[in-house]
Amino acid sequence: MFMLTTNQIIILHPSRILTFLEFFSHLTNRAGHLLRTLTTPFHLTNGCSSGGGSPAPCTCPPSLASTCTVSGFGALTACPTCDPSSDTNWDGKLYQSGEACLWWALTPDFNPYNINGHSLDISYTQLLLNSTVSPCRWELYIACTSLTHPTQTMWSGHKTTGTTPIGLYTLTSSDCGNTTPTMTVS
Repeated sequence: MFMLTTNQIIILHPSRILTFLEFFSHLTNRAGHLLRTLTTPFHLTNGCSSGGGSPAPCTCPPSLASTCTVSGFGALTACPTCDPSSDTNWDGKLYQSGEACLWWALTPDFNPYNINGHSLDISYTQLLLNSTVSPCRWELYIACTSLTHPTQTMWSGHKTTGTTPIGLYTLTSSDCGNTTPTMTVS
């Protein structure tokens, strides 16, 4: 029951009277942190979406895997300006660049790859921790290239949870019109 007295909302509780602030403090202690879900119908939840329970870090955590593997890119189509390629098929593997939170499709021996019959841009196909946005997030880019045209992003997505890049990424954009909703990094 709510009651208004001298511009302060008071909530009557069977055991005692709580001010509005005390009431929400009590709710927080009972329910933990409440989050709004990202999809409709919107509602509050005390759980987190897939990809780990904690938010993505804003500084690179130590001891991350030196390689990660992307899956789910089999149906992607390249942009018309990307070059056809008969190079080795990309297996989805990304290699960490030093100690940074950055993984590239660039292999230690600089081998070129194709993705679904087109030239994979091995330096722009990457996984990284972006700490310049709020909230900080893990981002995944898959790109094709051409000798005569700019690199095109076939698929880009992100996740805002988890202390490692492992998890489910949600589509953000595609220069090539791809609509694959998610990619998985393991």
